Amino acid sequence: MEFQWLENLESPESLAWVNDQNARTLSELKSYPEFQSFYEEALKVHGSSGRLPCRSIHDGLVYDLQVSEENPLGRWVRCSLQEFTREMPMWEVLLDLDLFSREQGQEWNFSSALLSPKGERVLVALSQGGKDACWVREFDLGKKAFVMGGFEIPVSKARYAWTSEDSLIVGGETPELQNRSGYARVIRIWKRGEDAKPVLLESENEELGFWISPMEGQQEHLFIWRIQNYDSALVWLWTPQGGAQRLHLPSGISSLHLMGETVVFNLERTHGVHAPGSILSVSLKEAIGNESPDFKTVWTSTKEVFFDGFVPTRGGLLVHSKKDVRSRLEFLTPDERGGWKSSPQPIPEGLEIFSLLRDEQANRIFLRMESFFHPPRLMEWTPQGMTLVKSAPSLFDGDYFVVQDWVVGKDGTKIPYFLVRRRDIPLKQEVPTLLYGYGGFEISVTPTYGAALGKLWLEKGGAYVVANIRGGGEFGAEWSLCARKENKQRSYDDFIAVAEALVAQGLTRPSKLAIYGGSNGGLLVGAVAMQRPDLFKAVLCTIPLLDMIRYSEIPPGSLWMTEYGDPRDPAMREVILRYSPYHNIDAKKKYPKIFFMTPRTDDRVHPSHARKMAAKMQSMGKDCFFYEESTGGHGGGRQDVKAQESALKFAYLWKTLTS
Repeated sequence: MEFQWLENLESPESLAWVNDQNARTLSELKSYPEFQSFYEEALKVHGSSGRLPCRSIHDGLVYDLQVSEENPLGRWVRCSLQEFTREMPMWEVLLDLDLFSREQGQEWNFSSALLSPKGERVLVALSQGGKDACWVREFDLGKKAFVMGGFEIPVSKARYAWTSEDSLIVGGETPELQNRSGYARVIRIWKRGEDAKPVLLESENEELGFWISPMEGQQEHLFIWRIQNYDSALVWLWTPQGGAQRLHLPSGISSLHLMGETVVFNLERTHGVHAPGSILSVSLKEAIGNESPDFKTVWTSTKEVFFDGFVPTRGGLLVHSKKDVRSRLEFLTPDERGGWKSSPQPIPEGLEIFSLLRDEQANRIFLRMESFFHPPRLMEWTPQGMTLVKSAPSLFDGDYFVVQDWVVGKDGTKIPYFLVRRRDIPLKQEVPTLLYGYGGFEISVTPTYGAALGKLWLEKGGAYVVANIRGGGEFGAEWSLCARKENKQRSYDDFIAVAEALVAQGLTRPSKLAIYGGSNGGLLVGAVAMQRPDLFKAVLCTIPLLDMIRYSEIPPGSLWMTEYGDPRDPAMREVILRYSPYHNIDAKKKYPKIFFMTPRTDDRVHPSHARKMAAKMQSMGKDCFFYEESTGGHGGGRQDVKAQESALKFAYLWKTLTS
């Protein structure tokens, strides 16, 4: 029960503790001479109109959320693709979140928007303080107003999708329809004007629940996923004519599409003779009617090239893959023999593919591309090549180089990492270095543009390192699966190996080395800090998991047992206890002055992980920083909130590494 009282987020006792911690942290870090300039620079970056203003593209219209000093919550806007290409586009304002929040008497953040099949209405999801749970309301795009008496879903982690202009599939909107983690356990049909909502499908309380693919434009189908765990899901096809029909597909799949009468999907786990990372196809008729369909291989990963994503287009498939954590692109078209012909697609030098965007109504494909120091740009792809639609200006200055290197890990596995530094600083000159990692849930960490990091760290002479450790998805399924549950320590060993290599090569030294991670990455740096406190001077641990014995008891932690194992199992409990940061604080060890950051509105990773870790360390005489923002959720928040968080982070790093 040690410090378990801090799990009560709003109790007077816990809030008093948080307020005391915040005051101490703010007092010390705001006294750093550069703090105010950091905040002002970060505010410009987070509120900059110079970013790439594109959240989504539908039917030739670009949608975005624009924040500014006058509108910190933002305005949801749109313009034509042609207008978007202009240097100063004229945007049509659909919803002013600041004005709406004033009318409602409380702050609402924009989360997402789902267009109806005809594109005339939209389901707008609004969040309090950046939480995952949202209030969903029907919005009329023509009138630019919420529909009185329209569809409305109360604040929840509900799943929903249009089936027509006058009906939805919805699940998990009230507690009795949710699983133990608050996600959709039951999904139902909801027709406009009808109180009754017939049950369509149900799942078990311990499963991850349902996910419903959106239907926008003139599509006449959607997919319903019953996600049992991170490795297994059942899928139904819903159509107006046939209702929900079970598809007999492998349980471990993603990126599912219907191309005419053919189902195409990515295989994430081995199925018969088919390896993970393959793209498979099967006729729709067979997928419905045959419990053991004959799947055909469309594309497959190799020992060097690994699947990342695909979209159907123009009679073929555009496939994004990775080789040595670098982007590759191929266009697949059917050949005369029933197979597929691959045509490599050139990628602009120095850029990596961040995401593929498909305007389904217009059948157009767009790629968002960027790198560590190249700001995002939107490219339109056709079989004839790529054309630049729009590029964001750089938000930080300087000339940089990137080095990719490899280190041999504890068990002999080669672990890659990227190093980014200013070109005018000699490579062997020891500089303050920030090492970042994640290593979980098959998520790949690739070169991306971080404007605040560039402005407040790289531009000022710091080095940045990204470690592609096991647990992530950079090298396919096995790279992730081999560092789960009883093998989770491999992620930490890989991260330590990269840190040791940076020191051994004379690039930095422990007194100038900081580590940074959030969420599962917060667990990573928390565990590594407990195991090798001698190797680091600063630890930036944000939105972290830290109490790994109670993680599954705090929603939605029970959903993550595929990754970490069940701490109620005696054998697994012993494994977890060996690395759980909260349980490995050693009174005899000297630790870096760790900075724990979390927002109170995070409903994905409970703030009590950071609270309890900081409280326990301090009770053992170990000094640390703790800061809890009252808003922001699991990575969201207003621009001023983000600016203060950035200023605090980099004030902490510079203060710690240069004192």
